[in-house]
Amino acid sequence: MKVIIAPVYFGNLSKSRSVTMQIRSLLTLLLFTVAVVAVASCDRPACKNINPVFDKYPVASKEYKAELVKQLNRQAPGKTRFWIDNYIEENGRIYMGMFAQGEGLCAKGILDITDSAAGGFRIKHYKDVKGGGFSGAELDGLSFRIDSSTGNYNFVLTDVAHIID
Repeated sequence: MKVIIAPVYFGNLSKSRSVTMQIRSLLTLLLFTVAVVAVASCDRPACKNINPVFDKYPVASKEYKAELVKQLNRQAPGKTRFWIDNYIEENGRIYMGMFAQGEGLCAKGILDITDSAAGGFRIKHYKDVKGGGFSGAELDGLSFRIDSSTGNYNFVLTDVAHIID
């Protein structure tokens, strides 16, 4: 008994393996590209601080906060954007480190979110996960009050419409 194997069959098998490998390569490239774009889109635009006060003093200092208040007051309404930096627990209080950017403004800030029911489930979830996964997310519709009753400028969250992650 003679077994004949047609060369065309092996040729097609070889081509189908080649096509399968090409499809896998394209899918891998596509997934990698999507991942890079997703990671890049979660970050805030680059900015450079030009204010010597922000370089000289720590973010939690009275001088830094006073300058930040002054600079925020100079911004056109709705033109300042905010992003989450980090989660901070200190002396029984909960804070959200944030970045503030606007016309000529590139600074950090600390937002007290301890007693805040503002922002509803968004802020509650942020607290529950201790900020995990929120770094770089934009705070859309952020509003806060400045409490100076202790002789310092403390930024206290009053509302946030959306956390865009």
